[in-house]
Amino acid sequence: MALLTTRGDGRQEWIDAGQALQHVLLEAAAYGVSAAFHTQALEMELLREFLRHELCSDEYPQMIMRLGVTSDDKESVRRSLSEMTM
Repeated sequence: MALLTTRGDGRQEWIDAGQALQHVLLEAAAYGVSAAFHTQALEMELLREFLRHELCSDEYPQMIMRLGVTSDDKESVRRSLSEMTM
């Protein structure tokens, strides 16, 4: 998990956060790391303020990401279509 924060919460900080996110994603892609974004919590003002004070040292949370690598297994964990039909 990664949390992208800024010191302020204005237009310039949003631009800076977007550029920082771009750098993170490019670096991650270079190493085969995937990202999943979890921004719903940041859309709720009370929860965003809670995260800001409790986890972010009073900086403003801009993006929550889960970073990781996926399995290279070719075999799917899903059932085949023939197993699903009767």
